[in-house]
Amino acid sequence: MKIKVLSLLVLILCLFGCNYIQSSIDIDDNSVVLKENSKIFIYPSPQPESLNLEEIDGGAKVQIIEEKDEWVYVKYSGGEGWVPKWYVLSDESKQIKDINSETRVLNQDIWGSLYPNGTKIVNLKKGKLLTPIKEWNGWYEVKIIVYDIPEVHIAWVPQNALSPVNKIQPIEGYLLSGTEVHEISEFEDISLTNSKNITYEMNVFIISEKDDYVLVGANGGWSAWTKKNTLIYIK
Repeated sequence: MKIKVLSLLVLILCLFGCNYIQSSIDIDDNSVVLKENSKIFIYPSPQPESLNLEEIDGGAKVQIIEEKDEWVYVKYSGGEGWVPKWYVLSDESKQIKDINSETRVLNQDIWGSLYPNGTKIVNLKKGKLLTPIKEWNGWYEVKIIVYDIPEVHIAWVPQNALSPVNKIQPIEGYLLSGTEVHEISEFEDISLTNSKNITYEMNVFIISEKDDYVLVGANGGWSAWTKKNTLIYIK
C-alpha cells in the first residue's frame, strides 16, 4: 500500500513539474517566427545606444510582451530583450539578407537609421568606416567603430552612401599590436621623445596629419603620432 501511495505521489509530482516547465517556455498566440538564416540583435533597453547586444538565431519564435514606440519587448527560448519593431512585425524584414562584406567608407555625411527609412539615430561623417552585415532593398545594416560608451554601433544606411576604401580617404582606422607611436601632442617634439609600441589593436580616428605622420585619437582621450603607413583601414 505504501509503495502504491509513494508511486502515486511521484507521478503527481512529475506531472506537476513537467507542466510547470512546459508553461515556463510556452509561447502563446501573441508570437512571431523570425526570418530564417538571419540573426537579429537583442537590446537590453529600448535605446540604440544600448551595450552588450545579444543575438537571436534566425527562425526563432518570440513572444511579444510589450510595445514601446518603435520597439517591442520579446521573450524567446534562452532570454528576453528589446528589438526594433520593424524586424518583428514588418513583412518587409523577411527580405533581409545576411552578408559578409569588407569594410567600406562613407562618401557623404549622413544619418544612420534604426531600420531602413526609420528613425535617425546616429550622425555619421564622410570618411567613417562601416562594415555591412545585412542588406535590404538598397540598404545596408552596418557595424560602426565607436570610441565612447554608450554609443550607437549598429545602424542602417543607403548602399549608395558607401564606397570602397581606396576611393575615399577614411577619417579613422586601426593600429595593430606592436605599432610604434609617440604619445605627444606637438609634432615638433617627436625627435625629442622616445617612442613606444602599443600592446593591443586599437580603433583610432585621425586628428591631423604632418609630413609622413598622422596624429590619431582613441577613447579615453588618448592620442599619439604614428607613421601614416602603419594606419590600416581594412582588417
